[in-house]
Amino acid sequence: VGFVRWSPDCKWLAFTLAHGGGMNEQVYLIRPDGTGQRRLTEGGKETYRLAGWSHDGRVLMVGSNRRTPSAIDAYTYDVASGELRLVVKNRGVGGFTDLSRDGKRAVLFRLESRGDNNLFLVDLKDGSETLLTPHQPPGSFAGGVFSPDGSTVYLSSNKDRDLNAFAKATIGKDGRPGPI
Repeated sequence: VGFVRWSPDCKWLAFTLAHGGGMNEQVYLIRPDGTGQRRLTEGGKETYRLAGWSHDGRVLMVGSNRRTPSAIDAYTYDVASGELRLVVKNRGVGGFTDLSRDGKRAVLFRLESRGDNNLFLVDLKDGSETLLTPHQPPGSFAGGVFSPDGSTVYLSSNKDRDLNAFAKATIGKDGRPGPI
């Protein structure tokens, strides 16, 4: 077992499991009493990552290399319908860090190169991306969590500094992020 995440209503545990300890992780749901276990992913040669739940517990954020072995793309999994939807294609490693409470946007982490990554604001309807962390490399950005009203993204950043600091980017009414 790799990662375990409680649903917000505490009715489900989502977890990853790599049979035999390999790299081929799959995502499962199970009730806290041990009943109702089901695998959400295909169980083939693909590997899956579990990022967490939406705030209402209806959606899981999942990463997978199912499209191509050279990338981890960002997916959403609708628990009620069983739909696994590709939202963002990555050139390498990436994945969602949070979903807004209104279900309209996500924060996406994308590794650009060793010691350099970015966070993006993603429109979940059409998959369009807006860069949250413009900078001259190197630079590391982690976290990427929405405020309850979705107007701010909180993160960790070492932009223009030696050590990480707590940071934020305010999202304007037009959906564009302000400076870090």
